[in-house]
Amino acid sequence: MKNKKILVIPDSFKGALSAAEAGEAIAQGIRHALAEREMTNEVLVFPAADGGEGTAEALAAALHGTFRTLPTVDLFGHPMEALYAELPGEIPTAVLDMASCCGIGFAKQYGPDPMKASTFGVGQMICLLADMGYRRILVGLGGSGTNDGGIGALAALGAYFRDENSRMLIGVHGGQVLEQIASVDVSGVHKRLSGVELVLLYDVAVPLTGESGATRMFGRQKGAAPEQLDRLEAGMCRYAEVLRQDYGAVPDVDGAGAAGGLGCGLHLAGGRLCHGASYVLDTLGIPALLQDTAIVFTGEGKTDVQTARGKLPHTVAKYAGDASV
Repeated sequence: MKNKKILVIPDSFKGALSAAEAGEAIAQGIRHALAEREMTNEVLVFPAADGGEGTAEALAAALHGTFRTLPTVDLFGHPMEALYAELPGEIPTAVLDMASCCGIGFAKQYGPDPMKASTFGVGQMICLLADMGYRRILVGLGGSGTNDGGIGALAALGAYFRDENSRMLIGVHGGQVLEQIASVDVSGVHKRLSGVELVLLYDVAVPLTGESGATRMFGRQKGAAPEQLDRLEAGMCRYAEVLRQDYGAVPDVDGAGAAGGLGCGLHLAGGRLCHGASYVLDTLGIPALLQDTAIVFTGEGKTDVQTARGKLPHTVAKYAGDASV
């Protein structure tokens, strides 16, 4: 323990403290205890995130990024300005939390309705960032108020959806449209994002469908009534089958169900799905720091079954265990 570092790596304590505020509170307690014992270990605070809300803030803080705003719409189509962060580096890079425009907070503000809530605003932000010259766009997928399989974002990026009668589905609005989809054309999306690396950071490796999938696991907290859950799940299964026929295993990759299926939609657009907590911890340089560390403190606002599915505290614990800390 002597002269070794002590690391504090918290997520936000949602509804109470940001990751930075939680980290500083924890560090104050540790430093007080060290002083009482006349110990001089260095205490380092790394506010972190796992792809959920606060991911843009954590990466911007670690890499000295700059926050800016973009015009877009929220999950019900209301015009708004949403935050993103510009990160320094050789490749022009931007990072945004999908929750900045389509988060559960907006759903609660207007009254949650996953049948109508759309990810269109996220796609709109990605379009604008690509037009502004960003060649790498990171998207934090946590904290969503949507359950539309990412079709809203795809529509904003130039995808086309048709029903079984080959009629164009105009104005893709929310999860209610999933049950009508018979074909998906994303060729325009790939042209739109040519030369752009799209990195999708998921917090929990949720599949697109099934009992542990996007709808069954999270639809209720987004306001879906039991009968709506059944309809949304049936629609998501139909959508997944259409994608499997035309695009292979896209709906089956880890993280496809993140953000109500936005992970699947943006993966279809060419995005690379990454485990958010690991990406953030590696960016912060935590593996190297652990080689000279005595103990690590971590936490989040609520520890439950989702924590063990790969959220930040679970991942910090794994990294520490691998380093025998």
